[in-house]
Amino acid sequence: MDYSLSRGHTPNQLQSLNRCRVYLQALSLSDLVSADGNCIMPSVFTGQRLVDRCSTLAWPIRIRSPKSDWLIWASSLNTLCIGHSLISPIDMSQIESHQSWFWYMDQYSNLYRTVNGTWVHYHPVGSHEQALCYARTRYHQSDSAPCHSPPTFLSVASAEHSYGGIIQATKCCNPTCSAPASPISRPSFKEVALSHPLYSFLLAHVRG
Repeated sequence: MDYSLSRGHTPNQLQSLNRCRVYLQALSLSDLVSADGNCIMPSVFTGQRLVDRCSTLAWPIRIRSPKSDWLIWASSLNTLCIGHSLISPIDMSQIESHQSWFWYMDQYSNLYRTVNGTWVHYHPVGSHEQALCYARTRYHQSDSAPCHSPPTFLSVASAEHSYGGIIQATKCCNPTCSAPASPISRPSFKEVALSHPLYSFLLAHVRG
């Protein structure tokens, strides 16, 4: 990432950061933050892939990096945030992402997960009024059967699994959007990687 290049990391540290980035299938910081752009998802600090979205690019198969890499990775991320909250939040409405989201929220703070063309409904733990007041809310799965017709007026939502089937979800503060459409054509990972500044820096160092 551009930020890593500006921090004065050694080539070995940059290689560690790049291994972690590729394992997490991230091109930029926006691929690692919550749907509202306010915080870095806690799981990525320890090298856990996000469960609420996936990349539409074809990434190289990579085993998980060693612990030493993730210590460097976490140290670098910590310079961008206080706790998990970003010092400079990201306006996600301006981001064109390669990621496909699995979780969505309607205007009433009902949570939905899309699975193979069906929509699974989740209720907030507590009242809907409470859920509307907080950006981060706990949910449990509804007893209703999955439906095939997507709800309207959805926004993306970031989600993490918790204990006992509970989901922690963060709603997006961007304007609502329609349900996800069919996958669109994206550039390959190789095409994107060749234009990435970190790749160019590492390649120049190897050739040098």
